[in-house]
Amino acid sequence: HGHPRQNRKNVEHRAGLGLVQTAFPNRKLYRRRYGRSVEEHSHFISWILGVIASRLRPTTASTFANTFRERAFDMGIYPQPNSWLCGPFALKHALIALGVFENEWAIARAAGTDTGGTDERDLARAARQHDCSIRMIRVHYSEDAREELIHHLDAGMPTLLCIEQWDHWITAMHHEDGRFVLFDSRGPHVIRVMTWEELQPKWEYREELGGLIYDLHPVVSRNRHSKGKASFSLERAEWLAEPQHAGLARQWSDYARLLLVHGRSRPTGGNHDMFSRSLSDALAGLEEQMGAEVERRMDSTDADGTRQVLERLRFVADTYALNIDTERELGLAPAVQDFVINRLRIARPVE
Repeated sequence: HGHPRQNRKNVEHRAGLGLVQTAFPNRKLYRRRYGRSVEEHSHFISWILGVIASRLRPTTASTFANTFRERAFDMGIYPQPNSWLCGPFALKHALIALGVFENEWAIARAAGTDTGGTDERDLARAARQHDCSIRMIRVHYSEDAREELIHHLDAGMPTLLCIEQWDHWITAMHHEDGRFVLFDSRGPHVIRVMTWEELQPKWEYREELGGLIYDLHPVVSRNRHSKGKASFSLERAEWLAEPQHAGLARQWSDYARLLLVHGRSRPTGGNHDMFSRSLSDALAGLEEQMGAEVERRMDSTDADGTRQVLERLRFVADTYALNIDTERELGLAPAVQDFVINRLRIARPVE
């Protein structure tokens, strides 16, 4: 990346450490006097330096205004177009997992991203616009980092990681059987699966004095009425990463937004009567009806295309674990009919 803005975090950290070391060259005396190491206090000073720098930096909202208007409003899963949009892409992927959809260029505008990249404070500011918050957690030992990451992923929190010496943002989505599902927009294959042994050396930040830092940033939805959270299990991630499913990945938000209008996440307790039917099962029952409607409205049949769109809808519905109540199911068929026909008209055969 050359000099992405996340490297500013590196500069601020070293500047904070340098200030403390210059003022207190005797490290042992410093610990006895203040009860903490030089490194521990330097983290706080580097944070202060970062806040000051962010206030002095001019806004870049106008930089992206025209670009944002001209671009298609894709909100799916695909590689980043340049070296400095990894931060907005990582946050976009986290939002997708939380059932929130936003274009990466809009996130870039909200974060004040420029060609230098994006840091965690910028991403937190953008996340707040979507009723989400980004936590900032720092640990110094690899086993602690692993446990923290697994804990937050198991709690349904997609987690941003700045890897390669704070040079590139990725999103950790899921942990299963010792492997981590990661969304890395640097591509060409966005969806990746890594073991801890593969992820750990990429994630660690090695200080000049030899210490290690692992920063993780769980993204948390503050919306109590969220309609669904995606679970990109190992099996689902590997299926979606296959080249023949790139069309669904790129159009993910189109499929998910349709389904989240009609479905809700399956409840984990209490009264299940209202959401007793799986949305995926409801979609499976529409295939025959869809075939007749496609033939009537398009003067031709496309059974394979119709089946493919419905299979994709079912995959997305199961990824968000959606159910549907009886009242909402009445409006499902017309909405799905319009969606299927629109997909078939955009590209034949379905991409």
